[in-house]
Amino acid sequence: MKGLNKIWLIIIIASVIIIGVALYFSWQFIFPTETPTPTPTNNTGTLPNGDDAGLTPPTQANDQSTATRQKLSIISKSQASHYWVERESNEVFYFDTDGFLHKIGQNQDIKLDMQAINNIAWVKSSADGKMTIVSFGSPNATLVIFDTESSTYKQLPNNTTSSAWDPESNNRVAILRQNNSDSIISIFNISTGRISNIVSLTQYDLEVDWPLANKIHLASKPSANYNSSLWSVDTSNGRVQNIISDLSGLMTKWSPDGQSGLMFAAKSFQLIDASGNSLIRWGFVTLPSKCTMGNSRGYCAVPKSVSGATLPDDYLQKSKALDDNIYEVDFATGIATIVLETEQVIDADLVSFNKNSLFFINRLDGFLYKLAL
Repeated sequence: MKGLNKIWLIIIIASVIIIGVALYFSWQFIFPTETPTPTPTNNTGTLPNGDDAGLTPPTQANDQSTATRQKLSIISKSQASHYWVERESNEVFYFDTDGFLHKIGQNQDIKLDMQAINNIAWVKSSADGKMTIVSFGSPNATLVIFDTESSTYKQLPNNTTSSAWDPESNNRVAILRQNNSDSIISIFNISTGRISNIVSLTQYDLEVDWPLANKIHLASKPSANYNSSLWSVDTSNGRVQNIISDLSGLMTKWSPDGQSGLMFAAKSFQLIDASGNSLIRWGFVTLPSKCTMGNSRGYCAVPKSVSGATLPDDYLQKSKALDDNIYEVDFATGIATIVLETEQVIDADLVSFNKNSLFFINRLDGFLYKLAL
C-alpha cells in the first residue's frame, strides 16, 4: 500500500506541474506582454555659448519601418550633373553627364532637342524654377540664362564670373565681372540688357549670392586650407559690410526670406541669422549643399562619419564619398529627426525640396533621386 501511495503522489505532483505550465503558456498567448516599439532618436542643437560636450551626431533610428515607409526612387534615366525643379509644375530639368538637357514630368524623362553644354560648373535657378543661370567652360567660364518656357538661352555680359537671382524678380540678376584685379558688382536687367554698377572691389575670385532684396552677398571661395569671409553690399548705395570674418572652409545657404542661413565653417555646422550671429550649433557636421532650407525648417543629408575627410575640399573636389542619412531639422528648436535610414549607401548632393518631396543627386551612382515625404 505504501508503494502504491507513493506512485499516486508522484502522479498527482506531475499532473499539477503539467497543468500549471499549460495555464502559464495559455495566459501568455491570450494576454501577451507588450514590448515598447523603438522610435527614431532625435538630436538637439544648442544655443550659442552652450555646453557642446555632450553632443553627438544624430543616432540612427532602430525602427526599420521608418525607412520602408519612405518612397525613394530614381527618376532620371541618365546620370545627372546638375538639376533644378520648376516649382509650379513640379517638372525637373537636369543636365546629363554629356551636357544634354532633360525634362522629367508625368513619369517621363525626355531629352530636349538642344545643343549639349560641356564642362558645366554650376546652375542656379530662380525662386520659381522657371529660369536658371548656367556656368560652363574652362578655364574661362561663360554664363547664360535658360528660360524653361521659351527653351532659349541668353548670355550674360562678358567677363561675368559669378551671378545670382534677385529674390523678388526673374528679370534681374546680380553679376560679378572681373576687370584685371578688380571685381565689379552690378545688377543686370534681363529684358533690357541694362547694367547698373554698384561697387568695385579689389578682392579677386569672389562668389555672389542675393538672399535679401537690398543685400547682395560676396564670399571668398571655401577651403579648409585658408580663412574665408562673407560681406554684404547694399544695392542702393554700394555700402560694403562685413558679416563673417576669417573662418576656414566657410560655406552658407540662406532661407527663402533671407533671415537665416546654414553655415559650415571651422569644422562646425550652425544656423545663423542675417547678421552672421550663431543661433544654433549642431553636434553633427554636414555641408550646406547637402541641405535645403525653408524659413522654419529644412532637410539635411548628414554623413554617418566624416572621419578622414578634409571638408569642404575633399567633397568639392569629389575625392571623398560620404554615406548619409537624411534628417528633418527644426530651426526653432534645433531638433533633427531622421526621415530616411536605409541600407543602400547614399551620398546626397544638391538637395532641394518641392511639394512634399526631396530631390538630390546621389554621387555614388550619379542618378537623380526623389524622396516622397
